Amino acid sequence: STEVAPKPETQPEPASGAEPGGSKVPAGNLAPRQASGGREETVRIDVRRLDQIMNLVGELVLARNRLKTRQQKSRDRDLVQIAANVDRVTAEIQTAVMASRLQSLQKVFGRFPRIVRDLSRELGKKVDLSIVGAETELDKNLVDALNEPMVHLVRNAVDHGIETPEQRLAVGKPETGQLSLSARQEGDHVVVSIVEDGNGMDPEALRNRGMRKGVITADEASRMTEAEALQIIFEPGFSTREEISDVSGRGVGMDSVKTSIEKLNGSVEIASTPGAGTEFILRLPLTLAIVPTLMVVVEGQRFALPLSAVVETYALDKDRLQ
Repeated sequence: STEVAPKPETQPEPASGAEPGGSKVPAGNLAPRQASGGREETVRIDVRRLDQIMNLVGELVLARNRLKTRQQKSRDRDLVQIAANVDRVTAEIQTAVMASRLQSLQKVFGRFPRIVRDLSRELGKKVDLSIVGAETELDKNLVDALNEPMVHLVRNAVDHGIETPEQRLAVGKPETGQLSLSARQEGDHVVVSIVEDGNGMDPEALRNRGMRKGVITADEASRMTEAEALQIIFEPGFSTREEISDVSGRGVGMDSVKTSIEKLNGSVEIASTPGAGTEFILRLPLTLAIVPTLMVVVEGQRFALPLSAVVETYALDKDRLQ
């Protein structure tokens, strides 16, 4: 069985607006919406108050789970019915509170048209930016924390990935590079993708540079798959450039991006084809306010294991135990 437990939130943040149903009022546009007859349909709520409500809901969830466990051992029909009602209402309250904290990724994605336009002008490149799924929603704390890693990845894509018009024409590509940002929800996760059609990354070149930099040994390089070789760019101190770029790296490596995403219980994946481009895929939980767990009982004691730490579960035949 799985269960959710409360998790401490990050530091309190400034108040934000929330609309019924979970959609957020964009920052800078917090004027209350007027209904027919002059009645306001929105209300400002301090994020600290939402955090407090979420913590109380977490305690309610735990109490609900204890009640469910107790009613499973009871033959009292009234207790079974009460437990079912409490279960349903608690789940609906939890969903509603989580929805009230959601904010669209437009707050993050909306910055990039100008960033890409300024960068392409500064670097003498032509870049066409497309954005899909900016309306996808995440917990407010995740949206705020995602901003810096995304800026680094986009600047990196324009500076390191996409070639100059002359270089692109020389290899038969259109002189304008394509950069795409997209977001979509997959179950209880949000997937953010950054794709560019630049020069891509050569796994063999990354292995050689990793050995020269002392990041990996020759033995490690010989045993690496192409996918593992791409992960070298996340090693501290590694860069594909001989000199630090004022545009993208600014002395901060890709390891900082990976660390930031992993702090959010997320992951970073890379897919790259030499000469064709690179894609970075960020997978993030919808919220950090709850922790899905696997409940286990050992000698009468109950433990909750975070599902993120569970690799596999299977039925073990006692006859195989020695």
